[in-house]
Amino acid sequence: IAEREKSSENLEEIAGHFRRALKIDPDYAGAHNNLGNVLKGMRAFEEAEVHYRRAYELRPGPSEIVANLAEVLIEQDKEDEAMELYYSIKGRDEGFLQSYRKIALLLQRKGAFEAAREVIEELRRLEPDPTGAYVMLAADQSYRFSEQEIRYVEGMLEGDKLSEDQRINLDFALAKTLDSAGAHDKAF
Repeated sequence: IAEREKSSENLEEIAGHFRRALKIDPDYAGAHNNLGNVLKGMRAFEEAEVHYRRAYELRPGPSEIVANLAEVLIEQDKEDEAMELYYSIKGRDEGFLQSYRKIALLLQRKGAFEAAREVIEELRRLEPDPTGAYVMLAADQSYRFSEQEIRYVEGMLEGDKLSEDQRINLDFALAKTLDSAGAHDKAF
């Protein structure tokens, strides 16, 4: 029932469904994870953390559970523990590249820009569509695109897949790169 009603507006009612499921089976990792999701939506981060940790104890394998736990830890200013969790799933699941982005963002927040850049570079090599990685690189004020990257970014800017914010960040980073390379007329 709770799965069907997840999209409804009444989060407290949905949480009640998951709580009842957990009374029937307190070791149901999926119900703990989903209750954590609902609680996170309600901004009840401490309680969400409890349920994500329990889900992780019961089923330590799924990266989704680890990522969910890391997200609520970030909301509670427990960024070091969150980063450890993201590192634990980095590269674990093929296609689970979000952990690279989260690690890079956490490193940038800490001022570890070179380490963040290395993670982003690794992500760029792994990601089938590295738009997100380029947007993150563009947000790093000291990053300069290579010639190959300039061509790639110019192609991305011509497409329609970017949000307005992504377009602005990429356009700015590209202009910065072109300007520093002496191509002032192309930069602005």
